[in-house]
Amino acid sequence: MKKGLLEKIILAGMGAASITQERVEKMVDELVKEGEMSDKDAAVMAKRAVDNIEKSRKEMAKTTERIVKDVIEKINVPSKKDVQALEKKIDELSKKLEASKKTETKK
Repeated sequence: MKKGLLEKIILAGMGAASITQERVEKMVDELVKEGEMSDKDAAVMAKRAVDNIEKSRKEMAKTTERIVKDVIEKINVPSKKDVQALEKKIDELSKKLEASKKTETKK
């Protein structure tokens, strides 16, 4: 078996290589053409590799999201909710100020 291709498939299965489904299928097809594995085994291997890649991508996305949230919290960046609350208060104060100006002008 070609060591390079097998190594890439194993790495993809462990989530250590970020390769596309198309590349996995190409590598497995090459192994079938060379007589290194059967069509059935190739299909199973390709599915496992693609499933593992997708699982790794999802885990990486979750980890990245958690890290970003942690960093934002540590540097004390206001959340969207915080900004919206401040905007609401500013609007309320602006309305009160305008009402106050109108009252003073009438005096």
